[in-house]
Amino acid sequence: MNTILDPPRKIDSKEGPMVFLAGPMSDAPRWHRTVPTLAKSIGIDGVTFLSPMKVSRGFASHGTAQMNWETWGLAFADVILFWLPNPAKDNATRVYAQTTRLELGEQLALGRKVILGIDDQITGADYLRYKARQYGITTIHTSLEGCLTELKQMLDTNASIH
Repeated sequence: MNTILDPPRKIDSKEGPMVFLAGPMSDAPRWHRTVPTLAKSIGIDGVTFLSPMKVSRGFASHGTAQMNWETWGLAFADVILFWLPNPAKDNATRVYAQTTRLELGEQLALGRKVILGIDDQITGADYLRYKARQYGITTIHTSLEGCLTELKQMLDTNASIH
């Protein structure tokens, strides 16, 4: 069974593959919660998805505690799945996915296992794709399903990613 782990929960040891769900939260559709079910429909089972989109009450989804949890999750994960969906709404005061863009560059520079998907209306997508290719990302998906299909292939061909 696929599970989701969200802030502030942490675990000390892995019992299977762990995938961090990286992507914008502000002004973005709420896609994180759909991943375990969608993954199961593709044939993925036994994965723990680390989701920065919290559902636990009593935990602020911003500030130092949130940043600490995300830093832990990014380091603890075996694979980081970046999904940049089209924005759910426009925000003239903030660049869409600004934190995600920084985290993507950081994880690529660290040489982490990254799966990348960028929807078709993301401003600056050409540059993100260009930089990802410079770091060896050969496939850049245009759907969350495409990202999960790559994850399944990764799991099928390398059962010991963790």
